[in-house]
Amino acid sequence: MEVEVSWLGVILATVASLVIGALWYAPFAFGKQWQKLVGLTDKQMKEGGGVGIMKAVVGGFITAYVLAHITYLSSVFYSGVSFTMSGALTGFYVWLGFSATTLLIHDGFELRPPKLTIMKMTSQLVTLVAMGLIIGLVGV
Repeated sequence: MEVEVSWLGVILATVASLVIGALWYAPFAFGKQWQKLVGLTDKQMKEGGGVGIMKAVVGGFITAYVLAHITYLSSVFYSGVSFTMSGALTGFYVWLGFSATTLLIHDGFELRPPKLTIMKMTSQLVTLVAMGLIIGLVGV
């Protein structure tokens, strides 16, 4: 079996992840609260911003590609489900099984505040489901 991946879907999902992250962690949303919880100063944020954005682009692209790959496999396996629904469900289950659990475990051992863990988990949930929906809507 050959897995089909739409590069347009991958690129649009990558852009969506960057937009959601920018809005989620903007000062008017959760940015100031997040910054305080992780202990970063404004100066540190400005100094590391460029590197952080580049990592977000690379990470978002890899996530989008893998999500598109898994969405295709899911849609083939569950043939009665639309590709759009398959994308959204795949995003949710990837979040639940990998992202949410990893954050819960790591933040638990690092003694991070529960508020921070919830903030990051919900950001990942919104991002992965949105990416999955975009990949599903674009199709293969």
